[in-house]
Amino acid sequence: MRGSRAAMAALLWCALAVLSPPAARADTEDDAKVVHCLSPTRRDALRQAAEALETRPEADLAQWRKHRPDDFERACDALYTAQKSADPGWFANLLPFLTGLFSAAAAFAFTTWQNRVSRGRVVADALSTAVTEFREAADAYLRSWTAGRSDADVVAKRHKLVDQLAKLRSQHPAWQAPGDAITRLTDGPLGDALSTGWGREQAANRKRREECAAALIAVRDDVFAIAAALTRPLRGRR
Repeated sequence: MRGSRAAMAALLWCALAVLSPPAARADTEDDAKVVHCLSPTRRDALRQAAEALETRPEADLAQWRKHRPDDFERACDALYTAQKSADPGWFANLLPFLTGLFSAAAAFAFTTWQNRVSRGRVVADALSTAVTEFREAADAYLRSWTAGRSDADVVAKRHKLVDQLAKLRSQHPAWQAPGDAITRLTDGPLGDALSTGWGREQAANRKRREECAAALIAVRDDVFAIAAALTRPLRGRR
């Protein structure tokens, strides 16, 4: 029985809360103003507000409220409104935290980007050096080719360049250029065919050297473009 009465009372209270007219909420607001104005820390401010409105509060502010309710309400409303307007609100209180959070995120993003650029420059420098060494070795081999001349230096420099490009391709699987450069270096005139198939006909050999020289320039330009992309991480893919 007691449980039923408690439940009925709770339901009745909820109904009254939902159906209560706006005046009830106004009373709550008025009560909040009275508590605000009569709190010990704001009584001096209430007196100053009353004097600014050219009213004379009594020494006992609670009695003044009873004796002169209109004057009290006028001074209290003014004080409550002024201090409520001065309240910075939740966003202003949260703003320093958000500013600090944004600054930290921006610093982290900049540091991450800077580190990525630095690492990219190291790889780019090594890649540029490797393609330059390969081109010089291949060019020297082509200019002074004789039957039986060793191509060990060309093979070693090509293997070094291909190895660096293969590592780069594994790190950037979406980039197509490293794979294309590897194909140029392992197939066609710059692959194993570079040191085989030379004959005694000078015209044919000269034409082949020109083809190899053009292929070397194309590989060099491709690798230099890849190296440049490594120093610009926010640019497009290669």
